[in-house]
Amino acid sequence: MNIAIIGSGISGLTAARILHNNGHNVNVFDKGKAPGGRFASKRVEIPGLGQAIFDYGAQFFTSENQKFTDMITRWEHDNLVRQWFLTQQNKTAWRGIYSMRNILVEMAKGLNLHQNKKIVRLDYNDRWQLITNEEENYFAGKLLITMPAPQTLDLLANSDIEPDVETIKQLKEIKYFPTLTLMVIIDGLSKLNEEGKESLKNKKISWIADNRRKGLPSEITALTVHCSREYSEQHYQSTENEIIADLREEILPFIEGSIQDIKFHRWRYGFNKTETTRGFLFSELPGPLWFAGDSFTRSKVEDAALSGMAAAEDIIKNLS
Repeated sequence: MNIAIIGSGISGLTAARILHNNGHNVNVFDKGKAPGGRFASKRVEIPGLGQAIFDYGAQFFTSENQKFTDMITRWEHDNLVRQWFLTQQNKTAWRGIYSMRNILVEMAKGLNLHQNKKIVRLDYNDRWQLITNEEENYFAGKLLITMPAPQTLDLLANSDIEPDVETIKQLKEIKYFPTLTLMVIIDGLSKLNEEGKESLKNKKISWIADNRRKGLPSEITALTVHCSREYSEQHYQSTENEIIADLREEILPFIEGSIQDIKFHRWRYGFNKTETTRGFLFSELPGPLWFAGDSFTRSKVEDAALSGMAAAEDIIKNLS
């Protein structure tokens, strides 16, 4: 069976791997240059100082479910992840050895991955037709969408199909908090603890991590700074320069040395406001269509992976 998946984040690739291992022909499409989604990492070369490496999306993950624990065990065996710290709930926080994105890059190997392919329209006539922004056409018998719900709604609205009313209603109920993120390059050291991280109750900053102290192979000090949900919502429309200027003084107490550069990223869909445990959504109209990802879970890496698992298992069940 030909199966198409839109989104090469943890949900999409988890589903793709399961379906591929069950003998199905799976094609994964994503508008980004590389797989990852919120497993986002960046390398920045600073002349005279070296290379800075950032995890600037998901910072770590924990596990409560045995299925996800088994995934982590495989990643550990493949030298992709390592324990970082213990949470306040005494759970192991895991991180990528080389970067968070690298985990999914390795996970995607052997899959039919189509990066830089934005699906802009869908059609259905006994099979799914996926049309890219370059007017390329791909076909599949089953379709799984793992994008955030607002992006999914935009795609459906732009398509030549009529999804059922209840599906649209459920998708419209899903809302997100944005997240503003700074990537700060330091000529010097951070003042963070040995683990290289601090969760804050600051009105402006909720998280700061030293990627080099975290264990990434960064040659210089590279700090990831996530803004609080409140601040991110209030200042999402502010300019990059306004946000950096406002937060610079908040960062200085955590560093020794000088700030060399600051990179900036807006996560429009940072955290799910309407967290549920439904796992995934299925619609029979106009054809067999599944929706998965953190739109249908809590905003945790584990839950996003489990959502992809559940959707893949339901697709296999649908085929039997």
